[in-house]
Amino acid sequence: VRLNMLRKAVEGYSKIEVSDVEFGLPIPSYTYDTLEYLRREHPEHEYILLMGADNVEVFSKWRNYDKILEKYHVMVYPRRGYTDELPYNNMSRIETPIIEVSSTFIRESVEKGRDVRFFLPGGIYDDVCREVRKMKKLQ
Repeated sequence: VRLNMLRKAVEGYSKIEVSDVEFGLPIPSYTYDTLEYLRREHPEHEYILLMGADNVEVFSKWRNYDKILEKYHVMVYPRRGYTDELPYNNMSRIETPIIEVSSTFIRESVEKGRDVRFFLPGGIYDDVCREVRKMKKLQ
């Protein structure tokens, strides 16, 4: 369900592709292994790791984080409450307003009948509402 919603959300963005490649990789699947697989399979593409600022503090605990930094650029999305300082040269902060929207906020808003269309990429509002209703029935 999430994969299909993601695919719908990025329709029209030619430089973004949603992939299910990790489902076919050995478990556990680590970010570095995924990036390396993608690079081997599609060397003509450039791969950038996008992470939230909340992950920067623990990034050094990731498996092969040093190799990720050597081979890939890391873009960091700002989050309120986390530093703007980036400890590694190969990291860049995305200059964008901080929008604090979580899946919990979306779910709870839909349950309360609020229109959250503004917070969602085009085309997935109806899908989200349908999934929230399904989840509610299962409770």
